[in-house]
Amino acid sequence: MVLFILLIIIGASCWGGFVGC
Repeated sequence: MVLFILLIIIGASCWGGFVGC
């Protein structure tokens, strides 16, 4: 769950996706 949330945060910080950049 925590890792999933971190992935969302990292993705949103780039382009709002789930894979960051």
